[in-house]
Amino acid sequence: MMVLIVLAAFGALFSVLLGYALDLESRIETQQAQMDAYYVSAASQALRMRLVRSGGLGTVTLANLQSTDEGFATKGINPERMFLASASNVSDGVWQFDRALVYAISNDTDVAWDPLLAASNNCAATGFATAASWCNDADGVMYSLIETRENYLQLLTEEGLRMQATLQKLGRGYSVVEPDRFPRGTLIATQAGQICTIGGGACVAATCTGPVMLQQTPLDCGDQFSRWGTPVVLNYLTDKHVALVTNANTVRRSAGTTRRIARELRVP
Repeated sequence: MMVLIVLAAFGALFSVLLGYALDLESRIETQQAQMDAYYVSAASQALRMRLVRSGGLGTVTLANLQSTDEGFATKGINPERMFLASASNVSDGVWQFDRALVYAISNDTDVAWDPLLAASNNCAATGFATAASWCNDADGVMYSLIETRENYLQLLTEEGLRMQATLQKLGRGYSVVEPDRFPRGTLIATQAGQICTIGGGACVAATCTGPVMLQQTPLDCGDQFSRWGTPVVLNYLTDKHVALVTNANTVRRSAGTTRRIARELRVP
C-alpha cells in the first residue's frame, strides 16, 4: 500500500514538473519570437532610414548596418537569429531597383529555408534576385522586404516641387532687369546651361555656400543642384518660356537609365 502511495506521489510530482517544463518552454518560445520580431523591425527600419537619407540600400550586411548612425538600434542583434539577403538591379518591366530582405526563422522551422530560391517566392515563379515581386507565407518565417522603388514616387514628387519653387523665383524676376524677359544669365533664346555655370558658381554641390545671381535674381544651392547633387539645367526656350531639367540619379528605368525630371514656366 505504501508503495502505491509513493508511486502516486511521484506521478503527481512528475505531472507538476512536466507542466512547469512545458510552460517554461512556451514562455521561452514566446520571448524568442518577440526578440526575433524586434530584430527584424530594427534592421528593416535602419535600412529604410538609409534609403530615405541616401536614396539607396548600400551594403546590406549586419556589420555594415551596425557601423552607421541609422543602424544604432541593431548593435544588440544576435547574428545567429536574424539574417539579411539582397539583390541589385531587379526589374519589374518599368523600374529597375534594389531589394533587401530582413528575416528570422523560428526554432520549429527548417533552418535550411533559403529566400533566394524560386520555391520560396509565393508571388512569382522566379527567385528573389530577378522576380518583379516577392512574398512568402512559410510558417515560422518572419520577414520585412525593402525595395528602393518604394520611395521613387516620393523622390520624384519632392524634386518636382523643389523645381517649382525655383521657377517661382524666376517668375518673380521676370521683367525686373530687362522688359519681358526671364532671368537667364548670358543665355539667349534656345540655349541651355547649368544654373551654377551661367551664374558664375563653382558647380560643386558639396562646396556650394551661397546663391548665384541671374539678372538680380538670387538662386541658392537648392536651386542650383538637385537632391542628388547634380547641377540643374536652365533651358531658355524663349524670352517668355523657360524650363528646368535634372536627372533623378537613384530612380532608374527598367533599362538602367535614370529618370529625367522637367518643369516649365511660360508667360502668355
